[in-house]
Amino acid sequence: MKKVVLVFNKPRRLLIIEYKQTLYFIMHAMKLKIIVMSIATLFSCQNIQKEECDLEKTPIEKQTLTQHNIDSIITYPRSLNVFHDKLLFMQPNASDKLFVVLNKDSLNLLFSGGSKGHTLDEFINLNRNYFSCTDSSFFALDANIEKEITIKNGRLKCIDRTPIIIPDALNQLVKTGIDSYIASGLTNGQEGEHILYKDGEYSFFGEYPEQSLQKEERFKFNFKSTVGRTDKKQIWDFYYYMNLIRSYDTNGNLVKEIKIKDSFERPQKNSAYESQCCYHKISANSHYIIALYSRGYTMSELYKKLNIILEVQLWSWKGELKRRILFDKPFDLFSISEDNILYAMCSETPNIIYTYDFNEK
Repeated sequence: MKKVVLVFNKPRRLLIIEYKQTLYFIMHAMKLKIIVMSIATLFSCQNIQKEECDLEKTPIEKQTLTQHNIDSIITYPRSLNVFHDKLLFMQPNASDKLFVVLNKDSLNLLFSGGSKGHTLDEFINLNRNYFSCTDSSFFALDANIEKEITIKNGRLKCIDRTPIIIPDALNQLVKTGIDSYIASGLTNGQEGEHILYKDGEYSFFGEYPEQSLQKEERFKFNFKSTVGRTDKKQIWDFYYYMNLIRSYDTNGNLVKEIKIKDSFERPQKNSAYESQCCYHKISANSHYIIALYSRGYTMSELYKKLNIILEVQLWSWKGELKRRILFDKPFDLFSISEDNILYAMCSETPNIIYTYDFNEK
């Protein structure tokens, strides 16, 4: 065994410390560090706000959407976004005119643009689920490249591009700041529930609420719609197959968990695709989060049957359920403006836009 000899100033005095003893002190220090980290984790867990929201305490309203028939060239809409005074539709399956832009108030066509290709202003694989904006530009996702786009003289111009490189597909990506993003975790169900991508590097955070499943099934059953904004310091997860919503801060700390109490019972299934959905699509402005809530439908049914009317829930960013609404018409594309106007469309009837003013009750 290797020995370490320490020689002190006192004459004729040698102290031999066995390597095993040194190792003991190192291990003792490591155990102390683990204890300290465990205590820190315990206090962190205690800071999570856990609540229950009883849906029966917020009665369902029945409201009427205002219908607007429009003359436009929208043919294959897959997302609807509000960009200040404009409505921006994405059509990733179209051969050209990937973007159609309308005036938000008059609903008149302003212009269309964007085509498929490999140049800076063209798109290889436009992601319909990603949108963010600044005062003068908006962000779209082309495969794993975020493109910043401006609108000038009726044309779309890409002014910047940011690669977002992770070892998997980008799911539920939201922009939380300059060069800061949060996405769903790996599709194999390993590592954390989310990926934090910041300044070109990624890390994992969060634990899945349902831990009993393994690998891909864990990822599928814990799937959710995630909403975040660059002017917020948090994200919200609305889970597809659980009556649950949760909020993380933008550093990856779970800060709030709300279990949804619903009198409607969903039968337990062995796979996500056989299970009936809870939450579906979401949209948000700086005031509210709008979530579609399902009772009795599977995910495949929601995508195939576009005539299903789903409950609309209006949440605050603090996690307060403000309203529950059943509208008189179905829609699958929607967005909310900063002045709290809902814009909606059924993708099968792109010549009709619906509106509703949340300021009026």
